[in-house]
Amino acid sequence: MDKTAVRIIDVFDTVDELVFSVLMMTLPFGWQFSIIPLLLFGVLMFRKALKERTCPSKEKIVYFLPVFAYFLIMLISLIYSKHPGRGFDLLIQKSSFLVIPLLMLFTSFSRKLARKGLRFFVLGTLLVSLLYIISGLYHSTKIGDGMLCIVPGFSGDNTMLLDTVIHNNHLMGDNFSFLMHPTYTGVLLALSIAIAVFTLIHEHKSILIQRIAIPVFIVESMTLILLSTNGALMSAIILAITLIVLTIRYRHYLDLKKYWLILVAMILLSGVAYNPQFQILSGRSSGSDENSMRLKAREVTLEIIKEHQVLGIGNGDLYSTMEQKYEEQGLMKMKELRINPHNQYLHTWAETGIPGLLSLLWILGTLIWFGIKRKNFLMIVFAVLFGVSMYFESMMNRYWGIMMLAIFYTVFYFHSEPEPENETN
Repeated sequence: MDKTAVRIIDVFDTVDELVFSVLMMTLPFGWQFSIIPLLLFGVLMFRKALKERTCPSKEKIVYFLPVFAYFLIMLISLIYSKHPGRGFDLLIQKSSFLVIPLLMLFTSFSRKLARKGLRFFVLGTLLVSLLYIISGLYHSTKIGDGMLCIVPGFSGDNTMLLDTVIHNNHLMGDNFSFLMHPTYTGVLLALSIAIAVFTLIHEHKSILIQRIAIPVFIVESMTLILLSTNGALMSAIILAITLIVLTIRYRHYLDLKKYWLILVAMILLSGVAYNPQFQILSGRSSGSDENSMRLKAREVTLEIIKEHQVLGIGNGDLYSTMEQKYEEQGLMKMKELRINPHNQYLHTWAETGIPGLLSLLWILGTLIWFGIKRKNFLMIVFAVLFGVSMYFESMMNRYWGIMMLAIFYTVFYFHSEPEPENETN
């Protein structure tokens, strides 16, 4: 057999490692690509749980408890919901956020497996970033008279870069991140770069990350800036601050790569500062109709919250109630487009009241607390990235966000477990 093929096979000691690595590598490509390895991995973990019948530790129960509380509150809210059937369907859509932690609660999942999965996740984000850039250049440029020219404009109403000077260029917004909503992609890219840096600092024998580190820093930072949504721009700022802090704290471990990280941080900050969407976000420029609709949607959501402050309106009732409000206020276009709150905190509060909002904050707080307790800064970075993005999007309203939180919330628990390990791949 070819030596290269043998080396690839030797990377995986078990079928679990192979399937989980494929799952993590396909995660940045969206649910269409990751759903099959997710189902396979779920079956493997279910069989393992039946075989091992391990009793979860008190610490593990404490860690996963807020996830179960979040689902329990949504289930209880069906009692007073006007559309319990619709609410139950929403619960089914979010089932991966319950099933994955539940399986891991009764399964031994090694720190080695968690680390290996995160490395292949970095590889996956690099591949998808290259795909976006190549596709964006292909659709946005042309060669004429011996020159490479930017195509003047496209009718891209879905673009998230709201400056008319750009003319909805395919290198921007939804037209750029065509496999996944750009805000979700922004979280994944920022997290990927942070994981690559931490791997270089703490896992010096990781051959995979060492070989792709520089392309990850450059390609993914460029992709992150080009996403141009509010959430993605905030992810870029959080990442830039993280890189600066890590460079100062671990400059001896990073050696020459610390200069690359400072360069990336400067690129991110300057790219955000000159981005037209950031000028709108910071109030230096007027927004578009889409931006105005989002602000109005939040006002309508706050009206609903004032009417149902404590328990909310019930899981499954928010969209119909918002559509009714839109109609009452003559906002027929917003009703037609079914504009959601674009804020997960308001979304959860309106549906499940204060208990639901507290359970959501409990999830983020647990990540931060365990990150501090176990000295795993990655958990804190992910909690901040996801938490800030939830201010700009209803992150748990799409399968991408549900699966992202379910997987990383679970993986980071085992990734941060204090157990010795020796690995060379």
